[in-house]
This record gives sequence, C-alpha cells and structure tokens, in this order.
Amino acid sequence: MSVFFYQGDYQFVSSCPIQVSSVPPMTRPSVLTFVEMPYTPSLLLEVQLPISVVADSAFSEACEIGFNSYFEDMYQCSSSGECTFVERLYTWADVEREVREQVVTTHEKYGERLPWCAGSALGWLSALALTDRPLALQGAALVSALIACKQGGIAC
Repeated sequence: MSVFFYQGDYQFVSSCPIQVSSVPPMTRPSVLTFVEMPYTPSLLLEVQLPISVVADSAFSEACEIGFNSYFEDMYQCSSSGECTFVERLYTWADVEREVREQVVTTHEKYGERLPWCAGSALGWLSALALTDRPLALQGAALVSALIACKQGGIAC
C-alpha cells in the first residue's frame, strides 16, 4: 500500500504495511489575517548582524518601514484612488530579488547606509514570516551574508 504524506511543501510516498490516515497539506495563513497588525519589534526575525548595524537608530526605523511596506505593496490603486488588497505569495526567487534590491542596490545605487538597508530588509522579511517563516528565514540568512559582504568591501 502506498501512503502519501506531506511535510512543508513536499509530498512523500511511502510503502508500508500499516494503515495510516492521509493528512492534507498544511495551509498557510492568509496575509489578510495580519494586514492590520501593528508593527512591534518583537515580531522581528532573529538574525546575526554586526552590533554597529543593529545599534544604529536608522536600523530600528527601517525595520518598521520595511515591515509596513510588505503589506502596503499588496494594495493596487486605480486612477480614481480606489485601492484593493491583492495578496501575493512569494517564491525564493522573489525573496532573493527583494533582499538584494533592499540591501545591495539601495546601498550602492542610492548611497543608503547599511543599517537602514539591513533594517528595511529584515522588517519586510519579518512580515513575510507571519505567513511563510521558512522562506523568511532563508531571506534573513541572505541579509546577514550580504551585510557581512558589504562591510568587508566585497562585491556581492
């Protein structure tokens, strides 16, 4: 007998002689569940960043702005000013592109300081973590690596 079971986004098949009930895949909570949630620093993902980055006041401010922008970017407004919330699901490619944009491009192209860049990306990822924590944690690891890279003067 083949039994299908789910773990995260992966489906596995197992042949075993015991009777196992099928469990449907876990559904992620909707972004709509959290769209009105006010930002608080306790929602931030844990990430290893240099103290020079996290102790900067720009970092804290950028975390809040990044968190709120995650939700604001899901509103689509018409020319008449009517806005509709359109939930977006992200892939790793989307997250990688967003993090690189917020950390590398914002720093290199616009001259923004690294604490601001790291905070903005971490805030955005922390909002993502409310519905997709594994993906957000991957993004947080990328933020950490990019900040280390930029502080070391290495092209990222």
